[in-house]
Amino acid sequence: MTTRRLFDVAVLGAGPAGLTAALQCAETRRVVVCTPRVLDLPTPLRVDCIPAQTLVLLGELGIEPTVIGASLPTGRVRQAWTSSGSEDVLAARTFHIERHRLDRALLARALSNANIEFTSFVHRPEFRAHVFVGDGWRAPLIIDASGSAAVMAPKRFHPVHPWAARTWLIGAKQDDIKGFQIAALPEGYVYRLGTGSHTTVGVVGASRFVRAKPEDILARLQEVGCGWILEALEPFTKRQPSWGGRGSLQWSSLSMLPVLPVGDAAIARDPLSSQGLATALSDALSAAAVVDDAALELFRSRHCTNLANHISSLASHLRSCRWRDAPVWAQYLRFLMGHAQTSTGTVTFLSHGRLTSAVRAS
Repeated sequence: MTTRRLFDVAVLGAGPAGLTAALQCAETRRVVVCTPRVLDLPTPLRVDCIPAQTLVLLGELGIEPTVIGASLPTGRVRQAWTSSGSEDVLAARTFHIERHRLDRALLARALSNANIEFTSFVHRPEFRAHVFVGDGWRAPLIIDASGSAAVMAPKRFHPVHPWAARTWLIGAKQDDIKGFQIAALPEGYVYRLGTGSHTTVGVVGASRFVRAKPEDILARLQEVGCGWILEALEPFTKRQPSWGGRGSLQWSSLSMLPVLPVGDAAIARDPLSSQGLATALSDALSAAAVVDDAALELFRSRHCTNLANHISSLASHLRSCRWRDAPVWAQYLRFLMGHAQTSTGTVTFLSHGRLTSAVRAS
């Protein structure tokens, strides 16, 4: 008979959301992290954007800003979104970080924690007699941080024709530390951001456009008057893409079992939101605060509210785009409006390590 060790929490996935949840849970509980990949597998190189409060949170986890490539804050966005001309607009203060360095730092913290154990993830856990049973372990609670695979989700929602995304990592340009740049095209959009070491150029939209030759993407940018977004960069036509994946919103329905989806396993935001990493870490902290049935219900309410708010915000952003009537944009907007939800009017938040809720002020 196979011996399965009992843990308080099982975390599926070892990305930023999963490791953050594991580290937080490990303060008072025994955690097993189940990962389907080799732990030292290189993370794709790319630059992400996080708000200032997320940088503070990472500091509380023992990860210093310099370790993940964060330098000066930025509050500027150069965009060509509502019209053909570019404009500079003020935005909330954010930091650009290097995702591969964050992944390595979180993994090092988790590997050194005596309350966290790692195991391989081969089979989908089963729920038997009030406990989940996995490959060599048992636990009464699962935090699903398995990314867009969302292995514990009863159902996954996404457009019939999902958008794709692709990024290139290019030599750093000092000006990229100062802000975020984005330009809309009939087929999608292109964005640019960087740190002191690297600059990322991302292309998001219809799959055929995103997978086109770099020189064709560059020609299209110049054709619609947005070639400025690649100014002063070495030709990205000579670079291999560093990451490719989904580019449109997708999300999971909630399980009736004690499963807490976090990060992309809960709501995989498209790159347009620029807050996917920040919300993933927030999800992780909220999941770690679930210690009883009341907290579980608050977590589920939080998920529903976040989804409703995000769909509403994203739809509003798409409606403001000058290409909103182009087929690619109109199809995406119809999908969002078909899943529009009414917010409950309450907000769930962490207070002294516990989930609580309040009525949102009108």
